[in-house]
Amino acid sequence: MRTALLVIAFAFSPAAGAHSISDEFAEGFGGVSWRMSFSDVVRQFPGGYQVFSTSPGGVAYVVNIEDPVLGISREGQYVVFQAAADGSLMDIDIQIPFEQAESLIRVISDRFGPVIGPKAVGLAKVYSWPIDGNFSMTVRTTHVARSGLATLSIMKVSRRSSSPSNTGDSRGPQTSNGSVRR
Repeated sequence: MRTALLVIAFAFSPAAGAHSISDEFAEGFGGVSWRMSFSDVVRQFPGGYQVFSTSPGGVAYVVNIEDPVLGISREGQYVVFQAAADGSLMDIDIQIPFEQAESLIRVISDRFGPVIGPKAVGLAKVYSWPIDGNFSMTVRTTHVARSGLATLSIMKVSRRSSSPSNTGDSRGPQTSNGSVRR
């Protein structure tokens, strides 16, 4: 009887849910699916604002969506949806409270495997995880708490072929914004 209760308790625990990044974020985040176009996101959330970005699509849409992510509370936080050049979603940046960044990194590592990093990139520390199916994931934080920025980024991965007919570079698996993931 005790064994059965233990098995039932484990089956409904948070860690028993998704087994991969692809499982966890296959449907997107905050009511926005990867299948939606950038225009659909803007129509669904008319209160957001559009910004220019460095992504290949050149635009992003910022929306106040406070849904928790992986059990981390996000009250008062924003989500940035970035468009690919064809208007599809390629990147979802989920802002989290700076004070929750270490907890989020622990949760992600417990669920999806060990973290790679941190790596200093300009004013940020970047923590990443290996590509999982169609997704890559990073957590970026500022170096100092005074700045107080932390973001979880989920990126769709495109795999470019190294065939001569491909005009793109052939460095291997890349995120949709062109950065190489190894």
